[in-house]
Amino acid sequence: MTGTEPHLTHGRLNAKVPIPTVAEQRALQLEKVKNDARHWTMLRDVRASTVEDHKGLIESAAHTVPKAKPTWCRLPTTSNPPRTGSIASKRARR
Repeated sequence: MTGTEPHLTHGRLNAKVPIPTVAEQRALQLEKVKNDARHWTMLRDVRASTVEDHKGLIESAAHTVPKAKPTWCRLPTTSNPPRTGSIASKRARR
């Protein structure tokens, strides 16, 4: 075979590797679009249920937080004098 016969090369190649027709390409595109639509619909539904779960958590927290007694964040009732070796007391003496 020489380089002057490209049409024969393409003909042989097409005989071994079938090229899909326009109708087959359209059918594959339609199938892909339907799969994409199913995927995005499922993802939308999952996200919507997550939003509803978060709304429930917010509502639960809104009822729980005002009733809670924060024991971990109480401020001391008396002020502690600075230690004698602290930087603040050394500066105060100057």
